[in-house]
Amino acid sequence: IHFEKQCSGGGICVGLSTQAFPLNSLVGSQPHTIGLYSTGNLLVESHWSRYGPAFGEGTTIGVLVNLREEQDTKVCHELVYLLNGRLVDAVPAHISFPKDAHVYPTVSLYSRGTRVKGCFTNTDKRYHVEMTSDVFALDGKQLTRTPPRETPNLRRCPSRRSRL
Repeated sequence: IHFEKQCSGGGICVGLSTQAFPLNSLVGSQPHTIGLYSTGNLLVESHWSRYGPAFGEGTTIGVLVNLREEQDTKVCHELVYLLNGRLVDAVPAHISFPKDAHVYPTVSLYSRGTRVKGCFTNTDKRYHVEMTSDVFALDGKQLTRTPPRETPNLRRCPSRRSRL
């Protein structure tokens, strides 16, 4: 998601939700949802926590997720956020989804006039990211393939925690 314009007092929240998520809510504020708010806070099923640096206009936010089915749920085994192609931190939260639910990328806009641009296909990709497993865009095309024994090679964003 490319954050094009931020209005006064506004912001965005980028994350994952299911079809049951009410669209007039902030992603992360409901069960089976998670979102990174532009203040740098992570919202997981209505629980806020400090996560990374704040971001605003001109920032490209990426979400990489690895979901696996376990018994009667889909469990998020790996979730990372990228700001302008740089890894923020591994998400410390555990989230699962009902096994039969479809999981969708979700963006909540906090105020009128805020604009974002969705980049959901291989041709929209703005940054190269090496991961330890295959990464696919929403159009089903493979973004990157890294041999499984290599470690991720991501540039890290400075986080407020690392400065303390």
